Amino acid sequence: MNDTDAVLKQISGILLRSFIVAIVLLILWLAIYLVMGDYWYASHSKWFDITEHELTLLNYSGMGLLKILAFCFFLCPFVAIKTAIRSRKKK
Repeated sequence: MNDTDAVLKQISGILLRSFIVAIVLLILWLAIYLVMGDYWYASHSKWFDITEHELTLLNYSGMGLLKILAFCFFLCPFVAIKTAIRSRKKK
């Protein structure tokens, strides 16, 4: 194994751990939002002029954006690097 393969393996490990952290954060966000539903709205409505529907929309949009970013920036490069490493080993 040369230096390039070692670096690619380290980068793929970092990307995988980053993806896992993003998914755990996403699950934690959802759990907190579901458990603290009324308190969540009450505390935010004191600071901002926002309806419950708007707060729900913001939270689900944020969760969706986090999921898309996690897949695009962490999982897709991880899969691409793993594929490149496997193809280099076959040669």
